[in-house]
Amino acid sequence: VGFSAFTTSATKVEKKQTQVILVYNGSGAQNQIANYSQNLPLPSCPGATVLCALRVTDPNGNGTITQGEFNTIFPTFDKNSNGTLNDESETTNTNLFLKS
Repeated sequence: VGFSAFTTSATKVEKKQTQVILVYNGSGAQNQIANYSQNLPLPSCPGATVLCALRVTDPNGNGTITQGEFNTIFPTFDKNSNGTLNDESETTNTNLFLKS
């Protein structure tokens, strides 16, 4: 039987899930994070397009969505994969905010 003076314990650190509101600026490709302001809470909607904003969960919990993260998030909203969210429905996605 062997004994060791060294023990290790694994501590799992849970990242807090951070909600981020991405407000579309009204122009440019909707699948590019550079065309969004990252705000909380949801402000009034700028521009003349149908898309207003998205509420997303930040994958790494730092409160900022990068283009790489957005490349994973955007397709979950873009159900028909056409690169725009103007034709999507708030009734099927409560994290999508469209102008009325």
